[in-house]
Amino acid sequence: MLLEPHLRVIHEPARLRIMGVLVRERRVRLAELRRAFNLTDGNALAHVRRLEEAGFVATQRRLAAGLEAHV
Repeated sequence: MLLEPHLRVIHEPARLRIMGVLVRERRVRLAELRRAFNLTDGNALAHVRRLEEAGFVATQRRLAAGLEAHV
């Protein structure tokens, strides 16, 4: 099955799980995603950045909370 280019981004299992959390929670700190899915800091950030580039999420850096992703 061929996926549309923008859907290929969320086809990756970790990104799909991240989207599942964001749909429920709406706003999640990167550290929470990292712990929930046993990802490294760099790996979690890379997945969130790819989702952001594709327009699925937005991020916001907060001084006390670190990086947050939201839909």
